[in-house]
Amino acid sequence: MEETDNFDRVYTAALNILALREHSEKELREKLVRKFGSAGETTDRVIARLSELGYLSDVRYAEMAVRHFSGKGYGPHRIRAELLKKGVNPEEQEACPVPDDEEFVSRARALVEKKYGAPEDMDFAVRRKAMAFLARRGFTGEQCLKALRADADDFGGDW
Repeated sequence: MEETDNFDRVYTAALNILALREHSEKELREKLVRKFGSAGETTDRVIARLSELGYLSDVRYAEMAVRHFSGKGYGPHRIRAELLKKGVNPEEQEACPVPDDEEFVSRARALVEKKYGAPEDMDFAVRRKAMAFLARRGFTGEQCLKALRADADDFGGDW
């Protein structure tokens, strides 16, 4: 009887957590462990049941996270790193749609224009700062160059 009560408490808490937003399996497990103590058989059963019912899905979480992070101005490298940090494996990442390269380029260009002004008006030092800024946000080198409409030679070396 006690095991059933414990399962019901953990299950209810997990549903309440998932009602707020999508979570990866790793995130949900960590929250349940913080709330109820060590991860045991009950936590495993709850997560298995939620996955079985379709309430918990790493692929669905990855789709939501891609929309969220790309909308906040992050590039594909940063998005992949965030998903890995949240426990979404690469196979599940591949299953979700990602904005195309041109969309990332236009977002990178908008970020640069907001922070540094028009790329055409930038001198060498500002272009280099803009390039580093975009790289830190997870854009590929090619996307950075396209956003700044420049060749790699303009930056003094191989990018």
